[in-house]
Amino acid sequence: MGNSLSTLNELGYSLVSEEKNKILVKNEGGDKFVIKKLSANQDNSKFLLHLNHPHIVQHKEFIEGSDCLYLVLEHCEGGDLAQKIKKKKKGNATFSENEV
Repeated sequence: MGNSLSTLNELGYSLVSEEKNKILVKNEGGDKFVIKKLSANQDNSKFLLHLNHPHIVQHKEFIEGSDCLYLVLEHCEGGDLAQKIKKKKKGNATFSENEV
């Protein structure tokens, strides 16, 4: 993430962990957020900031880097849907109707 890490610090975020294109950060209040790295040509995704629904991860802000965009998302403690699906497949289990 390079120079953008200093940008994150200036914006009040500190690094917790980093893997591939996901970065876990926390703000000065201790709230955790996930930052996803997007290519610069995905600028049309700013509409995500306007989505507001209890079943959609809240998008907090965009940070523009020199060659990409960073999307700040609220952190889901239980993981994302892809992780849940992998876990179910690994245990040969299915989702209950209530979980769906």
